[in-house]
Amino acid sequence: ELLPKRSAGFESTQSKLLLEFEIQTFWKFLLAEGEKMVLMMTKGLGDQASFGLVTNLGSIVARFIFQPVEEMSNTVFTKLTQNNNDRSVAVTLLATLVKLNVIIGLFFTCFGPNFSFTLLHILYTSTWSTTDAPSLLSFYCVYVLLMAVNGITEAFVH
Repeated sequence: ELLPKRSAGFESTQSKLLLEFEIQTFWKFLLAEGEKMVLMMTKGLGDQASFGLVTNLGSIVARFIFQPVEEMSNTVFTKLTQNNNDRSVAVTLLATLVKLNVIIGLFFTCFGPNFSFTLLHILYTSTWSTTDAPSLLSFYCVYVLLMAVNGITEAFVH
């Protein structure tokens, strides 16, 4: 009696829940790794390397600036929306955080494309500054603005 007895199988509700988790895991994998799979099938190694470099450099901003704000706001929005009386405070906080993130995102949108070549040349010398990486980083700086707004609005919805 040390080992548990073998069960007859899953109940139908457990099977449905397991199937939902499997589908969700598959979609999460596709969303997280899909861009790499598409790049691997369509582009060469140089383009893949440029994309990896730009993605890693650009995600520094998202990880150090936007992620803490998003996590904090997710916690605050959850606490505020539990009480129906505090919904107006939550909406006001959402508007303030969106404005703040838009200002930060606009900073990167305005200055990032102009200084992407210089940044890559300082960090990686002419090895990467003479490739397509500066133009990719310029586009990624515009994408930072979209990530900023998306993170806060996603935290509000959840």
